[in-house]
Amino acid sequence: MGFKIGSFNLYKLNFQSNTERRKKFENIANIIVSEEYDIVAFQEVLSEQACKELLINLGPNWEGRWEFPPKSSNMAAEGYAFVWNKMRIHLAQNEEGKYFEPRILNQYKINKALGQTELIRNPYFGRFVPKLLPKLEFRLINVHFRFTKDDEIELSAIKQRQNEYSVLTEAIYPKYEDKRYGNNCAAYTFILGDYNLNIVRPTILDGRDKNCKLDEIVFLDDRVIKTVQDQLTTLKKDNGDDSSDENESGVRVENQKKEKIKSDMADAIGKPQDLYANNYDHFTYNANIEQRLFVLNQRIDAVTKYYNKDAGKYRSEVSDHVPIKLYVEPNTYNVQVMEG
Repeated sequence: MGFKIGSFNLYKLNFQSNTERRKKFENIANIIVSEEYDIVAFQEVLSEQACKELLINLGPNWEGRWEFPPKSSNMAAEGYAFVWNKMRIHLAQNEEGKYFEPRILNQYKINKALGQTELIRNPYFGRFVPKLLPKLEFRLINVHFRFTKDDEIELSAIKQRQNEYSVLTEAIYPKYEDKRYGNNCAAYTFILGDYNLNIVRPTILDGRDKNCKLDEIVFLDDRVIKTVQDQLTTLKKDNGDDSSDENESGVRVENQKKEKIKSDMADAIGKPQDLYANNYDHFTYNANIEQRLFVLNQRIDAVTKYYNKDAGKYRSEVSDHVPIKLYVEPNTYNVQVMEG
């Protein structure tokens, strides 16, 4: 039995959005249902009402939670959400049957000697159990690194994001992977979300920003923590798009010039232009779990599949990101052995 875990940045999803930016909740829900997700971690859900409206469109088989991470900066405090198919998944419970509600993680140790600082936007943590495999648990750490520089931190925007990746993989992930609760289920922990950092591959006319790199493999004691999903997930910005409040001053114009050059080159050699710019959306986990799970990651080309390559309409009605998917299939024998 396999499960599909997703991550999706919904770009300022707010039920009270203005007319120009009002999202099509029914279209977002259609993507989630059509892709047969079991659990989805969302970023940039700006209000609880937006999460409720999405659940209405998903239908009665779906449940969800929303949380707003406290932060002094309003730009940094963008909401998270989890939704799950309650016919297949439920929240983890303690021995008394009380559900473990998802929560913002705000207690973790940082190594100042390594230059680590606290996360600007703390992650959202949820524990989920398959109904047909009650001795199995998925622990999800939903993240969204802030793109722009925080004036309170003496780091460049890129170094700031790389620092956050370091804190997540070296401090937060091990703590919650190792944590044992009363039910003592076999537990598998994943970080997922919008890292605003790339896995860079040396491909022809590769449009991603090679300065925003992350370390795909982090060696930590006896752990090999790996980050996957290297397909492009963010839409290229139109030359006339002035809505980019996430870019640093001057970067957007320079990137547009580079994109124009690459576009001309692609046309010259007859190469189809890609709709996408960067692969900011990822999954991170301990590579050792691959001994007990079959794991496969995938980008969903939602612009082509659901919008006939109309990137402008997709951006307006859905997001400037496409969803990603992690298919995990447990070895039930190993689950029983670990429990025994």
